[in-house]
Amino acid sequence: MLKLTVLVIFALLIYGVFIERDQLTITRLNFGKENAIKFIQISDLHFIREGRKEKKILEIISDENPDLIFITGDVVNFRKKFEAKEYLQKISALGIKTYFVLGNWDYKVKDVIALKKDIESIGMKVLENETVEFTKDGLKVNITGVGDPFTNHDKLEEAVISMDKKNFSILLSHSPDIFYKAKEKGINLILSGHLHGGQVSLPFVKFAIYIPSNYGTKFLRGSYREGNSVMYINRGIGESHFPIRIFSKPEILIGTI
Repeated sequence: MLKLTVLVIFALLIYGVFIERDQLTITRLNFGKENAIKFIQISDLHFIREGRKEKKILEIISDENPDLIFITGDVVNFRKKFEAKEYLQKISALGIKTYFVLGNWDYKVKDVIALKKDIESIGMKVLENETVEFTKDGLKVNITGVGDPFTNHDKLEEAVISMDKKNFSILLSHSPDIFYKAKEKGINLILSGHLHGGQVSLPFVKFAIYIPSNYGTKFLRGSYREGNSVMYINRGIGESHFPIRIFSKPEILIGTI
């Protein structure tokens, strides 16, 4: 029995390190009534190098040709280094309006201001506690971005001051812990990540070895709705601490509103 247990654990480790990490999945969801605006959400790149899944993301963006790209934080890797500039330039070169919010790992770099300048220098807009308006074919959408809530960099009250409440509203927040604050402000759609779907999880149940959230596994992954507010918690692309994923495949979200 002990030998079998050891073999199963060893097999899971091999699978998690060498197979599942590269099994990028696409999730398609509609969050509105118009279906007029298509977006792609990318989260938790934790970029080290451009591997198979990173190349696949570029292909998906090119094929889907969305109206917007949302990057919901943690582009910085476990070495606390920003090594993704060249890769983000490839995304930016596709000519799609891209909005970026910072995650907890992004705030760990030596110079956060320099990081934001680097990201904006390639044509992406960093939203840190502010709201912008996007219009397509007469449909207006509020896009609000906040600093990472898990590390107390969010200022939602300040961010929504200029928000037109008649518009459909999207909030980009790295951590899903902001949900109830967003709900109070009447935000329609919250896009987050942070938890990697558990990174090392179990099938069919919400479980993770490490859960950096004040709500435990409640907002671990997928959709969560209360009233008129819905949140999508993206499993993300990369990994933190250890290069492994078990029962939590990397994910890219293609949504419409």
